[in-house]
Amino acid sequence: MAFWLGSVVTDSRGHATTSVKLPESLTTYRIMAVAGDRASRFGSADGEIRINKPLTLKATFPRFLAVGDKATFGAVLTSQLKTGGPATVTIESLDPQIVQFADTRSQTITLPAGGSIEVRFDAAGRSTGRARIRMMAKLAGETDAFQDVVPVEILVSPETVSAIGEADATKPTAAERLQIPKGVVPDFGGLHVDLASTALVGLGDGARYLVEYPYGCAETAWLALRSPSC
Repeated sequence: MAFWLGSVVTDSRGHATTSVKLPESLTTYRIMAVAGDRASRFGSADGEIRINKPLTLKATFPRFLAVGDKATFGAVLTSQLKTGGPATVTIESLDPQIVQFADTRSQTITLPAGGSIEVRFDAAGRSTGRARIRMMAKLAGETDAFQDVVPVEILVSPETVSAIGEADATKPTAAERLQIPKGVVPDFGGLHVDLASTALVGLGDGARYLVEYPYGCAETAWLALRSPSC
């Protein structure tokens, strides 16, 4: 509900005037009114108000990019003005280290009266992260703008490599050599080291799952012993 007026007094002709402030949005509002008098006579009516802008910019950005991808960032510019003219459209990456546009200069296009036209900009994904993209349009003193966040990700399957060392009383230390593969992607992947006094390192999550599993009838023999219902 955008607004509510609990009581408005009419004049001798049954007319009333009031002012309200609607939320800033492009939509259609439905106005409903109920009237009543001292003789318990009632009536109702409704109407619609459509809100639009003289100049609207509907951006069509990619949902996401992968590092190295090249994509087109487009928009549809629509004018409700009675006269056409040159429209200026600009686009900007607020995080150019993540998404970089091939040409940051603005484009000037001729927009007809009451018409629509498409504009495009080429860009590429440079590194992982979330890039803020801002697009703006201007025509005959009317403006509109749009800003969105486009994630840039690594769309590859990571490779997992493990190495195991052992130390005992006769060999108190153990050494493992790691060689970093060529062509690794920065900020993706990493090195994880687990140390334990037994050979069960890495089995903690699996053992916890077996112990906390509520249906102890079909998993393991020792778990079945803990469930008399089996």
